[in-house]
Amino acid sequence: LGDDQAGLASFATGGSLDLGLTTDQTALEPAIDALIASGLTCISCGLNAGQGELAANGRSDVNHVIVLLSDGEPTTETPADAQAAADAAKAAGTIIFTIGIGTANPALMESIASDPSFFTSGTEDDLEEIFGEISGRICDDLPDDTPGREVPEFAPLAGLLALGGAVLLVVMRRRR
Repeated sequence: LGDDQAGLASFATGGSLDLGLTTDQTALEPAIDALIASGLTCISCGLNAGQGELAANGRSDVNHVIVLLSDGEPTTETPADAQAAADAAKAAGTIIFTIGIGTANPALMESIASDPSFFTSGTEDDLEEIFGEISGRICDDLPDDTPGREVPEFAPLAGLLALGGAVLLVVMRRRR
């Protein structure tokens, strides 16, 4: 990850911060592997956990980015609750990418995303390609001569994210 930081928040019936922001990619893989698909779907809980970490520990000299991966509809809240959490994060300056898999509500996922940052996925290969594109987009805002501009290697994590219906949130940051 270099100077880039990533963290992991998951959500089901509630949300939790599973790994605070770190530059250590090797810390991400065990955190992702420890996730267990269970519970319902509280998208706002995941968004709030991720945004809370960015607000508490995020640097002011970087872009704050949330990548939301969900396989379903909100079940412990209304879609309006999920939308309100996304709107609050975007109002704080966070860029949100969404990835809908399975039965995710495409209209809701698209409205949660910063425009245009919604993707749908059917396979692990799709996820790897999507994460590669998201990584590239994060770097597109940087001038070509920016030190460390190279695309961060988030794509290899995509295979770890196909957890048989688990819903989770990845929080990433990239220097401005």
